[in-house]
Amino acid sequence: MGRIRKSGGYRGLATFQTSTLIYDAMVWFCEKFIDRRSRTVDQMVQAERSAEHC
Repeated sequence: MGRIRKSGGYRGLATFQTSTLIYDAMVWFCEKFIDRRSRTVDQMVQAERSAEHC
C-alpha cells in the first residue's frame, strides 16, 4: 500500500476529488433551496463533512 506524501498527495485521489465535488454541490443546493435558518442545512453540511473524512 502506498504512503501518503507529506505534501498532501491525497488531494489528487479520485475519492477525495469526488467527495469534495459532492460536498460543494450539497452546500450549493442547501443555499439555493433550503432556508438558511433551518436546522436541516446544518445537519446536511455536518453529515457530508463527516462523510468526506471517512
